[in-house]
Amino acid sequence: MFPDFAEGVRALLIDKDKTPRWQGSSQDDGGEAQLDALLAPRFTGPHPLADLR
Repeated sequence: MFPDFAEGVRALLIDKDKTPRWQGSSQDDGGEAQLDALLAPRFTGPHPLADLR
C-alpha cells in the first residue's frame, strides 16, 4: 500500500482536519518510476473476472 493512501485516510476520516501531508507535493517529486508502478497492469493474461459475463 502506498503511504499517501494512509495519509489521506488519516486526514479525512481519523483526524478530520482535511489537510493531508502527501509524500510528494508536486508531480516532479514522485518520479517516473513511481508513476509507472501505479499504472502497471496488476495481472498477466486475460482479466480474472472475464468469465463473469
